[in-house]
Amino acid sequence: MTETGRYDPKKATETCIDQFLQQYLERHSSPTSSPSIAARLPKGRGHRRLFLSLVVICTIIGTVTTLSWPYLAPGPQSRPINKLSAAVIDELSITDPDPSFLSNATGSLAARGFQVDYYSPGQATVSFFQTLPTRGYGLLIIRAHASTDAIITSQPYSQSQYVWPQLTGGLSDEKISNGNDYFAITSEFARNQMQGNFQGATIIVTGCQSLENTDLAAAFIHRGAAAYIGWDGMVSLQYADASTATLLDLIAQGKPVVDAVQTFAARDPVYHSRLVIADSSSLAADQLGISLNLLGQITIAAAIFVPGPIVIGLILRRLWRL
Repeated sequence: MTETGRYDPKKATETCIDQFLQQYLERHSSPTSSPSIAARLPKGRGHRRLFLSLVVICTIIGTVTTLSWPYLAPGPQSRPINKLSAAVIDELSITDPDPSFLSNATGSLAARGFQVDYYSPGQATVSFFQTLPTRGYGLLIIRAHASTDAIITSQPYSQSQYVWPQLTGGLSDEKISNGNDYFAITSEFARNQMQGNFQGATIIVTGCQSLENTDLAAAFIHRGAAAYIGWDGMVSLQYADASTATLLDLIAQGKPVVDAVQTFAARDPVYHSRLVIADSSSLAADQLGISLNLLGQITIAAAIFVPGPIVIGLILRRLWRL
């Protein structure tokens, strides 16, 4: 009750909290301590400070855990690789379906004993790519829009989803020819946020600029791929599909992947880009770059987590002065 005789719910709540904390502190304080914690804290006000401090700490811990847990938690175990298994991931059919490519590509592989799985545009989501290394395919054909350091998924972009990968550069926002924005995975995503290991699989990415630089290739090889094949510039859709089908036929015949790429020597007649391959030996010169990238990640982690206790301390210090 207030001085006017009316019931004040806010005052009653504060009194309940004060009484609970007072009893807790008195129960857990050592009888020999001089003075006790409870004695040193002003009644009511000091308890509210302690309560606010606990709320701040729990909120910070809960927020960090919620954002990072899906990407730090252990992922599913990788299936043993089957060299005669292949998957076609067809994000590109959102805007450019090509039934003849699918027929030619899957037909030549199936005729030589490959088991081929097809993933439609609706299945090429961020979570699908995150677990892709665990699926045990020996050959992966990613028919997708791409750029210098991005493979575009079929999942519409949202700032409120996948916050942690966006903050760390693992996911980006890319607009495609239909005018819509979609999530795109980057080399950072492949290197640090995918789960499992490709176990020596061959990766073919049919999109433009998919091997204009080696960042994506190095990330997939770091994740266990034996080889990464892509275009070193812009490429016309029809030529990319026809070239991929021809390359798959050479691979299905048993030709080593490096030899198949070099023998075919595909070059787009319009943009003059080439179909090229990267593997661990060709990327040896990029190991320094990978090491520098790792050093950068350690620096970022230190910048995020080392000041954390300091910031929390400053917040708590401010609260205790209220």
